[in-house]
Amino acid sequence: MLVWLILRAAASRLRGWRLYVLMLAAVFVIAWVIMLIAEPSSAAITRPKNFWWWFLVTAFTVGYGDFTPVSVAGRIAGVLVMMTAIGIVAALVGDVLDAAAARRTKRMKGVARVDKTDHFVILGYAADRTGPLAEQLCDDKGAHVVICALPEQAHEHPLPHRDDVSFVRGNFRDPQVLDRAGIGNARAVIVDEHDGDDDGAIVTTLLVHQLHPDLHVVTAAHDTDTTQRLLRTFGPQLECVERHDLPMLSEAAAVPGVTRFYADIRTIGRGADTYSVRLLDDAKGHRLGDLMFRLKDTHNVTVCALADDGSFTTNPPSDTRLNPGMTLYYIADHRLGWEDVRPLLAPGTLPS
Repeated sequence: MLVWLILRAAASRLRGWRLYVLMLAAVFVIAWVIMLIAEPSSAAITRPKNFWWWFLVTAFTVGYGDFTPVSVAGRIAGVLVMMTAIGIVAALVGDVLDAAAARRTKRMKGVARVDKTDHFVILGYAADRTGPLAEQLCDDKGAHVVICALPEQAHEHPLPHRDDVSFVRGNFRDPQVLDRAGIGNARAVIVDEHDGDDDGAIVTTLLVHQLHPDLHVVTAAHDTDTTQRLLRTFGPQLECVERHDLPMLSEAAAVPGVTRFYADIRTIGRGADTYSVRLLDDAKGHRLGDLMFRLKDTHNVTVCALADDGSFTTNPPSDTRLNPGMTLYYIADHRLGWEDVRPLLAPGTLPS
């Protein structure tokens, strides 16, 4: 009676697989006790190393017949195991399959909570751009991406074949929806609304910033100048990118501050600019790394690319051998001519 009360109290507090395990354990103990009492002391089936095997093959299959009770009570215990344990196992398997189906349904419908860290969150969805943007972030940056879409934008997961892309469906101006997308643990957020108006994107950006002031947020906008001036007043972690530039959206999310870098080198007359110089005959055979060192030391120049016969290499290797006709691209605060570069190739300038 005491055992029954204990089992009943435990069962009232357990759900799911824990309840099934408790029930199997109870059947196991009851059947074993009956076997110990009813079977002869010499019966192999009552030994611990044999009984658990007999119980498993009887509960999960129809039994192999290698161990068999000989007493009436022992056979009744065997029938008890067949009638109860097999049903419990079937119910357990059914619940596991139902749970897996429910989990898949939640994933497809975007109602599950995302439990990720250091991931990217995209707020807004459009079939022609969000999918490629998410795949670019996953493939190039090796990160997990969460697509958060309004109910009218997507009814189901747009990229169900990608395990590294999650889907959240709901109003992403609702803090609870943002929390479900795991925005507090995100590496960066991309605000990419598609109503054709930058005002909505600005409102969403400021809402995210209010909830998580230190979070890096990149906003896609049509009028980037106006939007950037407004967002910059709230902090450097808010950046703006032209809406059509998907590669830049991806890069800005992964590399905070890169938009300011590109803006600086594209602005003529402010800070460093991008220039090029064509190499002549004296450059033949020299090592690019040596020239890069001397240019930096002499003119504070940063070499960023090299072009040769139609090929273009960004961040070329330092052991590249120079040839006449190559074009060197560099970042500097003034333009250099060949007359500035040639003296740095002279034998006397070689580092010791």
